[in-house]
Amino acid sequence: MFAISREGRDDKGRTSYSIISDEYGPVQWSPTKREIFVEFLGDAPLDTTFSMVDRGAV
Repeated sequence: MFAISREGRDDKGRTSYSIISDEYGPVQWSPTKREIFVEFLGDAPLDTTFSMVDRGAV
């Protein structure tokens, strides 16, 4: 199971969230591979957060 936690604000002032599983670790983004992955961080700080954007009707 994953939980969504409020983390603060992104660079555009939007509320940002982390997605974390106690069993598997946080959801993270790799900009070099351009992929999402899940991995425990150990002592490293969480550096991947997500912002929700409502783009209205598609």
